[in-house]
Amino acid sequence: MPGKVNPVMAECLNMVAFQVISNDLAVSFAVQAGQLELNVMTPVIMHNVLFSIELLTNFLPVFRKKCAEGIRVTSSDV
Repeated sequence: MPGKVNPVMAECLNMVAFQVISNDLAVSFAVQAGQLELNVMTPVIMHNVLFSIELLTNFLPVFRKKCAEGIRVTSSDV
């Protein structure tokens, strides 16, 4: 198909976003499960927060370089 653009980077950004959202939900449940100031869920909280930071730190520069930098807005007066 001539002129077809493969949306791989945008789809990958969706997958990263879904993982970060699910990590946030797991953190929310773990925080709710804590009792007073003793939260035995701290390891899962820290793992998910750090994993989300790592995913975003690793992927966002790649997305910017391979997808967002080349996007131009053009006017189509048809």
